Amino acid sequence: MPNVGFTTANTILNASNCTTSSGICNLEQLFPRGTQAGNPQNIWTTEIQLPTPWVTFDAKFYKGNDMRFFFGGQFNDVFSDLHGLFEVGNGVSFSGRPILFGCAGGTTTGQPAATIDCQGTPVLSANLQPIGGVGGFSELSFPLSRIFHADPEGHNSGWVLHLQYGTDRAKAADARHGNGLARTDLDTAALTYKLNKWVSFINETSYIVTRAATKDSKLFEGKKVTQAHDWRNEFGPVFTF
Repeated sequence: MPNVGFTTANTILNASNCTTSSGICNLEQLFPRGTQAGNPQNIWTTEIQLPTPWVTFDAKFYKGNDMRFFFGGQFNDVFSDLHGLFEVGNGVSFSGRPILFGCAGGTTTGQPAATIDCQGTPVLSANLQPIGGVGGFSELSFPLSRIFHADPEGHNSGWVLHLQYGTDRAKAADARHGNGLARTDLDTAALTYKLNKWVSFINETSYIVTRAATKDSKLFEGKKVTQAHDWRNEFGPVFTF
């Protein structure tokens, strides 16, 4: 994790919150005690389940922002939004995240290298803008043994077929400031055999498609692409206690 602190390579002139006698500061001098930045986080979700003798339908929908820690929004959380301020450097938070700083009307015109003139405006930290996202899934579970009238006491009494579609999407304009991932769709088919109340066997096949927020921005199979895909097959027992 990077060291906590401010970049000090840039020289900042005429910032109204610079208290040195020379009127020349760097970020560390402007914020000798550091500063705090936060962001709102919200998620709402709705779910439904409809069981019938022939199929059980499940669905879930969610929407919110900064959902990374809930494994939504394509693992994006927040980005630094300067809202038009001229960038003067960054500070690194305790979590290792660089947070930008800027001033209104800042310029490097006529200044030496790595020198910014804020022209009497204060240096402020960027807002932490949460990245919005939306997603959900739907699933159909077919009790094959019941549908085909298998003997409830026989060996074929525990077959169930599950078909699922899920999607997770980040707002593309926001995701371009994050990891650049805009959408992942997941199609899954799973066949379950319940041997007894303790042991089940499951074979699951999935097709996964991920799309980037910017065209030809991700490396896949040795070339820059907008979309990547993956087939996955899993088989194994599940023990229930």
